[in-house]
Amino acid sequence: MRVFDFDGTIYDGESLFDLYLYSARHDPKVFRYIAPVLRYAVKYKLGRATLEQMEYGVGKMTEGYLTELSRSKRVASVEQLVDDFWDRYYARIKPWYQPESDDVILTASFELQHQQGQEVPRAVRSGRRRRRVLHRLEVRPADDRHGPACVHGQGGHHNAGQVGNSRKQHNVTNNERGIHMSMPLDLYVIRHGESEANVIVQAGEQGDNSLYTQDNVTVPDRSWRLTATGRKQADCIGRWLVSQQQLFDRYMVSPYVRTRETAATMALPKAKWEENRVLRERSWGEINTITKDEFKNNYARNWNFKNTDPLYWRPPAGESIADVAEDRVHNILTSLSRKSDSESVVMVTHGDFMLALMLTIEDLADEEFLHRADSDDWKITNCTCLHYTRRDPETGRTSKRVRWEQTARPVLDETTGRWEVKVEPWREFKRPYLSNGDLVDVVQAVDPHLLEYYGK
Repeated sequence: MRVFDFDGTIYDGESLFDLYLYSARHDPKVFRYIAPVLRYAVKYKLGRATLEQMEYGVGKMTEGYLTELSRSKRVASVEQLVDDFWDRYYARIKPWYQPESDDVILTASFELQHQQGQEVPRAVRSGRRRRRVLHRLEVRPADDRHGPACVHGQGGHHNAGQVGNSRKQHNVTNNERGIHMSMPLDLYVIRHGESEANVIVQAGEQGDNSLYTQDNVTVPDRSWRLTATGRKQADCIGRWLVSQQQLFDRYMVSPYVRTRETAATMALPKAKWEENRVLRERSWGEINTITKDEFKNNYARNWNFKNTDPLYWRPPAGESIADVAEDRVHNILTSLSRKSDSESVVMVTHGDFMLALMLTIEDLADEEFLHRADSDDWKITNCTCLHYTRRDPETGRTSKRVRWEQTARPVLDETTGRWEVKVEPWREFKRPYLSNGDLVDVVQAVDPHLLEYYGK
């Protein structure tokens, strides 16, 4: 478990102050709250007010500010305003921070009090429901249901196990609550069905370059349709998915035509798909529409890297698997942890994106990824579904981290001519940790390249 401060450490600035300024653009009336807040802050700095007095005063101003926003005709809802704020300001999360599911993040926002019977906006009440709307991250109260956690309070650091479950303990102030990054309970990730581009590439790999016509090589990668086989695969995996779960909380799809067509053909009941460019295909850059021979002849050195280092190899002007994992996969996982905690999510995407997702969620070592990339057993064929879950398949108990995966893929039954789903057994995975000896073993498995400099 890792513990971080949020403002000034993970976030470049003071998020509550930035949210205040952002909300003032929507309703300038909230500017009237800034003078009292500054007055309390100056008094505290000059030693004329205690920390408790400043917290109480600023908390009252914050309550008034949020109440004003909740009643403003210029603001649809406080929740929507906060969502819009983070869409704009999320880039201020410092790039060094990569969230992990058991992270605890400390925030020093103030307790918001209200009189009995007084209307309080949802953003204020949400603290009592154990959810910090302002940061769009899950709040885990420090109670023994979630195990020990380090939280910051007025009196220093406390072990979360010391906090009881009584009603009285539910009034823990906001700066005594940690922000816990979590993930969906179930995540179904599906590759699109066979596309026209797949047919062209597969024919080329077998020595038939006849489909690399001038018309075909100028088709944008986003525009390829599914083949008849691809539609059957999508229908097959869709029926299987409905048999597993009728409805989902969130439906996400890459904006490419082949993924859109796959999602539509799956025909999931009452689906409301949101397109997300983060889920798009890995960029193949300058080699996207050329034959294998042209690639080898025109980019000989890059071709060699492709075969020797598939994880970090980057096509000319394209993306490596590592690029996709570190940039786009982390982006989507952060979005899921903020918006889809404990929900069920289905997404339709592309094969290499799924490899990058597997690399990231399962914390694969480079060597393990290379093994899987070279094995037919791990191949992500068209309409393969990776089902990741935090629920133990045997006991039904949930884990804080995603720990189990089951693969399902459509397979053509040659005897009946029908597509059927082949489901692999559940497998459990855990984050690998290496001792010094483990690291030595990994290093010793690689022969030195310059023996004269290696020594004895």
